[in-house]
Amino acid sequence: MWSIGSDGKPYAGRYFSPLTSTGADLSRNSRSNEALETTMASFYEDVIKNDPRIDSVKRVSDMALLEPVTRAAISNIVADAKALGIDLMVFETYRSQARQQELFNQGASKLRVVGVHHFGLACDLVKAIAEARVSPMP
Repeated sequence: MWSIGSDGKPYAGRYFSPLTSTGADLSRNSRSNEALETTMASFYEDVIKNDPRIDSVKRVSDMALLEPVTRAAISNIVADAKALGIDLMVFETYRSQARQQELFNQGASKLRVVGVHHFGLACDLVKAIAEARVSPMP
């Protein structure tokens, strides 16, 4: 997984910093905690719970299932990487509990219970390589 650090340089890792290389603060501190929690709760209730993929065991890479602040951060990371000549691909956004359990059973995750992917607050990015093929997970 690739991310862009606050210094604007790419690094390999599973998580990204909410402070993009452009200096835009997209962290919890950029809004009041109460307003952000209300927005996140509403997003989960209004968008994710009503999406037909809520129980999907397949990988979901739809950015529409990312909470808006998270979606903006991911868009900035992808754009910043592109400016550095690095093509990133959104690999997985939303993850159901059923998919998380499958990943745990396969040894691909140490988490048995789904984490922040389930709430639209995480995104896995991968470096796009022309000759690479992504095999669908069962």
